Amino acid sequence: MKTFYLLLILILAFSSSCIVYAGELVFPKTEDDIVEALSLKDSVTVFDGVTYESKNGKVYKIIGGKRYRLRGLRIIADSEIVPKVGALINFDFNSAEIKPESYALLDEFGKALNGGLFDAKFIISGHTDSIGSNEYNHKLSVARAQAVVYYLKTIHNIPSMRMSVNGHGESQPIATNETDEGRYKNRRVEFVRIE
Repeated sequence: MKTFYLLLILILAFSSSCIVYAGELVFPKTEDDIVEALSLKDSVTVFDGVTYESKNGKVYKIIGGKRYRLRGLRIIADSEIVPKVGALINFDFNSAEIKPESYALLDEFGKALNGGLFDAKFIISGHTDSIGSNEYNHKLSVARAQAVVYYLKTIHNIPSMRMSVNGHGESQPIATNETDEGRYKNRRVEFVRIE
């Protein structure tokens, strides 16, 4: 069964489709798909025992049946209501230098952040595979996220105040670290909308 799901993910990744899925995480590849995936959808969720509602692009905390608007989403960034996407940005081994083949994808993110998401703020979260120590991988994941922020800031003029950096190291894998394909998927950057 694992082999079936791995094949399905690989087929989706290399098909003509513009969006790739890995578990619950979406990997959009075009400006339009990025905007769609990172836009707030009308929904209701319970996170840490509290109900939150997203309606017309705004998020509310429900207390005693009353709605209170949240001014930022950072406190609930791990909830289902907060949009997040993955980006398979390639780096050299043991390096935070972005490989040129990733520029096209980052350019799509740049266009989306300057276009349909021009007023949104994000956490750019770096992730690594499990090769190396936890401490080293955490530092590397932060450096990789910083490299993405630097690229978007310098190439696409995205203001620094719209992007913050977080590193998770190897702590949040989306695939097995026992295979090359799994490790490749775990070396990613996520864009988490926080406002």
